[in-house]
Amino acid sequence: MAERDIKSVRDLSAATEISLPTLYRIYNGKNERIDYNTINTLCLHLNCKVGDLLEYIPD
Repeated sequence: MAERDIKSVRDLSAATEISLPTLYRIYNGKNERIDYNTINTLCLHLNCKVGDLLEYIPD
């Protein structure tokens, strides 16, 4: 987010129209699932690839 001059999760929520609770769960690693539309919106807005957002960690 800092690389894209986004100062807070709240700013990202406003810019992407993704709900604040959803973004907080993603940001804090507390989400159990993520919608494809959310991934797409974040990648488009942040100009990044899915691998830049997500990391696979086996249970």
